[in-house]
Amino acid sequence: MSTVNEDGCVRKVAEELWFKVLEDFDSETVHNAFIDYCIATRQLPLAGEKYRTCREHTGNTLLIDTCIKRIVLSAQVYYLPDRRKERAAQRSPFLRLFAAALFLLSGFIAVALWISFPDLRIVILICVAMVLAGGIYQFKRRL
Repeated sequence: MSTVNEDGCVRKVAEELWFKVLEDFDSETVHNAFIDYCIATRQLPLAGEKYRTCREHTGNTLLIDTCIKRIVLSAQVYYLPDRRKERAAQRSPFLRLFAAALFLLSGFIAVALWISFPDLRIVILICVAMVLAGGIYQFKRRL
């Protein structure tokens, strides 16, 4: 984790890059350098704030609109994994307990059918394999 001094330096460099953007506002290269730096150093809120302020003062241009869209898309990609973790944390423990109980119950039923109907063992084995494959797929999808 970065210290306060590192965070201050990161913001200072971002501010310097922003001044370069203001000096050569029509250059896409300078805009891209500023946004790339903000993405790399997790300064997307700062970049969004700068472009929103710029849009309020100069009006909406194609270049400003493009930069804002890039910042928004980058923020969505950057914060998407965090949202997944938050949703996973919000899941009720009751649902997990219920799923585990249901899984155990289906296992007991499969064992009882296996013992009671030896002629259907292949069908039971296929059904158990399908249930296990579905459970593994769901588990991997939620990681």
